[in-house]
Amino acid sequence: MPEKRKIEVWSHRGVRTESAENTLPAFIKAIETGVDGIELDVQRSLDGELVVTHDENLLRVAGKDIFVNQSNWSQLKGVNVSMTHGGIERMPLLKEVLELLEPTNLRLNIELKNGVFDYPDLEADVINLTSQSKMEERILYSSFNTESVFKLTKLTDPDRCALLLAYPLTRPVWLTRNLGLCALNPHYRILKIPGYTSLCRRNNIQVVTWTVNEKKDIAQMIRKKPHVIISDYPALVLSML
Repeated sequence: MPEKRKIEVWSHRGVRTESAENTLPAFIKAIETGVDGIELDVQRSLDGELVVTHDENLLRVAGKDIFVNQSNWSQLKGVNVSMTHGGIERMPLLKEVLELLEPTNLRLNIELKNGVFDYPDLEADVINLTSQSKMEERILYSSFNTESVFKLTKLTDPDRCALLLAYPLTRPVWLTRNLGLCALNPHYRILKIPGYTSLCRRNNIQVVTWTVNEKKDIAQMIRKKPHVIISDYPALVLSML
């Protein structure tokens, strides 16, 4: 990773514009691009494996009507998830991604996908795995599920936990403090609200915004000065900093 930037650039599900999202080739491409971090999604298979994939059902990425939480890893590991790109790519386990990133200096944003299906103790399973890695302090855990984020703060350093926001909160500072968090992951449109980013910065709240892809939006977000910009086009963001 290059020297510290004022705004970090993280790739969204790897470089998903060039390789199938949430696969090892997409993450390797992100490393080669020179990003500061990588965002990925985690769900749990029926037999308890932590699988890196975004959708609860694999129809979009694999063309197969398969639910991750209803399938064993032995069934999932052979599924080709490169329907959008052609070729053959497999979804990895979280432990494989940790092994890939451990030798680097990259940060990792693990989003727990527990907004549709309830995965009991998913938070503990993820923390138990990452605590065995050599990059635990470089990980940010996030979820749209407020209860899940609160559980995470009891299992790991709250400084490494963030609440994902698709819509603006009326009292972001109040909620962040009550959850014991130091970070928010708001959609970039929320940052267009005048004073939003500066309010968070004044209250020592890290702002990790997603998914900023259009050139005009990237330019605007750079002016807003969040701590992190997550994008499907990390090379473009890097070129504009």
